[in-house]
Amino acid sequence: MKLAALRAPTFDPGTRWRYSNTGYLLLGAIIRRVSGMFYGDLLGQRLFRPLGMRSARVISEADIVPNRSAGYRLVRGQIKNQEWVAPSLNTTADGALYLSIRDLIAWDRGLTDGRVLTARSRTLMWTPAKLVQGGSVDYGFGWLGDSADSSTFTAVRGFTTTLLDDVRREAVRLADSSTSSTFHGCDNLARLNLERHGAVVARSCYVDFAQRDGPALGTFWLTAQGAVADFSLFYH
Repeated sequence: MKLAALRAPTFDPGTRWRYSNTGYLLLGAIIRRVSGMFYGDLLGQRLFRPLGMRSARVISEADIVPNRSAGYRLVRGQIKNQEWVAPSLNTTADGALYLSIRDLIAWDRGLTDGRVLTARSRTLMWTPAKLVQGGSVDYGFGWLGDSADSSTFTAVRGFTTTLLDDVRREAVRLADSSTSSTFHGCDNLARLNLERHGAVVARSCYVDFAQRDGPALGTFWLTAQGAVADFSLFYH
């Protein structure tokens, strides 16, 4: 925190926006100061376990993590391993999380069902920020979006994983552009009494779509009668 305090502001608050790792680092320090807990432990206690995100965790090079995937990068047309980051720098609140596709699905479920944050906080998170001199930027709290279309907001990326919300138009594009698709089965949700857009959901079914620009996992939320109550899409 002392090092951050020595840095001069890049611009006056509210006049511009630029992504800042330092802001997230400070947030993690504030979480520890207020709660007395490491931010990763707090996420596990408050979010991951209650939402059923069974493999979500802070990165650890020492722990044995089942089905751990590695990150890659493209260098002059060749695939290389991700750049090494010292463990002491890879557990801070500016990221450093491992999540599976099923964890992302559980996260999406929690957001949509109102189990994460209050309604007011979620609205702030998905509303383009206003600038003091007028206008707005395509950013909520931790989410990027379109200031001209408030229904479209995506999570800030890690590796190349993106979560999109309210993507029915994207489902139509997928159907037109996918070279193939793979069905991965369904989960029975009837006993959870979940609702999506006013309809009770009985099952969530998963389909991988093969795309020229990469794979995408679609989640179809179905009623007991088989009607699609909602659709979520994850690029991965």
